[in-house]
Amino acid sequence: RQAVKTMVAGISHDFRTPLTAASGYVQMTLQDPSLSEKNSAYLEKAMAKTTYLKELSDEFFALSLVEGKTEELSKLSLKRMLEEVTLAQYEWIEEAAIEFHADITEDDCELSAVEVDVLRLLENLYSNAKKYARGRISIRLAKAEENGIELVFSNDGELLSEMDVNSIFQPFYRSASGDQPGSGLGLYVVKRIVEKYNGKICASINENSDFEIRIVFY
Repeated sequence: RQAVKTMVAGISHDFRTPLTAASGYVQMTLQDPSLSEKNSAYLEKAMAKTTYLKELSDEFFALSLVEGKTEELSKLSLKRMLEEVTLAQYEWIEEAAIEFHADITEDDCELSAVEVDVLRLLENLYSNAKKYARGRISIRLAKAEENGIELVFSNDGELLSEMDVNSIFQPFYRSASGDQPGSGLGLYVVKRIVEKYNGKICASINENSDFEIRIVFY
């Protein structure tokens, strides 16, 4: 099993370099003023497929790291990491005119974990919200019962069915609309990271009819 994980990690890593190069070449070609409208449309489609493959290889690589050998754990401030990742989202939130609300505790919310895992978890949660939010995103970080830590992400968007909510953490699962880009692995990676650190994760539709992901670490 470990050999398969190592192989997947290697393949995913090797995929990323040529895909990044291919994406760069397509972008440069699209800037050619002599390009016909028809060929431009073809290249736009090629660009979309290349972007999808790169995202897929990135998620496979992240998953291989999560499932692989556990590195030495460090005491991390989830509050600090959440604030830093949140600040990095400012530009697209502003451009999309998203109503953003953050309720972050003053407590450090220390978590024993590998930093790259926590970073991937937070980035994937924001990536999911970015794809589906239409008008608002809310995040909350607070202390939970039994010295736990509660992290909640919610956003408006398409109305999900009960089947979507129950299946959202399955690998490659896409909502019925199927009109959003992505690998279908982002939330699965989030779930595996949470489980790696003995946390619990669930999805629901909250009282505002927003899609909500709730994570608790103990």
